[in-house]
Amino acid sequence: MATSSSEHVIDDSNNAANGDTTPASVPMLLTLPVPSIITPGKRLYYGFDVTEEWLLSYAKEHWRKFYPYGYGRADDGALATSGIRMLRVMSGVENLTFAMGMPNETSAEHGTETQGFGPERDMVTLLAVCSSRRASYDRRPTQEELERLEAVIGWPARWWIDYESDY
Repeated sequence: MATSSSEHVIDDSNNAANGDTTPASVPMLLTLPVPSIITPGKRLYYGFDVTEEWLLSYAKEHWRKFYPYGYGRADDGALATSGIRMLRVMSGVENLTFAMGMPNETSAEHGTETQGFGPERDMVTLLAVCSSRRASYDRRPTQEELERLEAVIGWPARWWIDYESDY
């Protein structure tokens, strides 16, 4: 039996109670509906697995389009933050954020797994466009914005299980 994607979205918002009834944009059509997997205490993220090196390289490549000075004195944190800002501006995905996901066959194929917190736990750095939480899911980007981001990153977004627990 097919399930609707909104059936598995956790409603953690109170936007209507605050009088916010206007959607910010026409949401994208997710290529994958919210999976019906059980992940107690963990949210799901819809996004892209990337390496830190990829993000730093992107920031360096596009630095001069955004800043009048060089990046020579910028540390990796500043470069990563600038890289995600550049991707937001370029794609229009305003809520693009960092997240951490559990490794899977996609991250193995892309070579994006990295050392997590603890010697036995690997993780994947994600650029997330939304999560399975209602407030985030309802503010997902438009299809056009997602496609611009996919073109830059080079592969489609997918659902990821959160690396950390919500509790």
